[in-house]
Amino acid sequence: MLQTTELPRVNPGAEGTNPAIQAQVRRIVLSLPFRNCPVLQSFLVCITEKAIEGRESEINEHLIARDVFSRVNFDPATDTIVRTQAYRLRLKLQEYYRDEGKHDAIVIEIPKGHYIPIFQCA
Repeated sequence: MLQTTELPRVNPGAEGTNPAIQAQVRRIVLSLPFRNCPVLQSFLVCITEKAIEGRESEINEHLIARDVFSRVNFDPATDTIVRTQAYRLRLKLQEYYRDEGKHDAIVIEIPKGHYIPIFQCA
């Protein structure tokens, strides 16, 4: 597991970081761990795009349920899809960075209990 305290954070609004983060997301979604996981690809793209646009405050369970899983009447008390898939996404990101992405310049993490991605320089 990556230690988040060891890596400096990347400000997605900083000049030149958006293309680098977008390229990193493309590398991840095309990687072996994500290749056959279109739902996790959509999940990652959804939350990273919002973060890059500076709309982190919009990233929540309801937005993900609606935009990624097409759940119009989402009730988090009875529907665990977002939390379950967030767990799977975290595992896939760890797998990616353990193997294919171990030398990547940007690390993307989604902290447990949250949906806002953190971008860090490796």
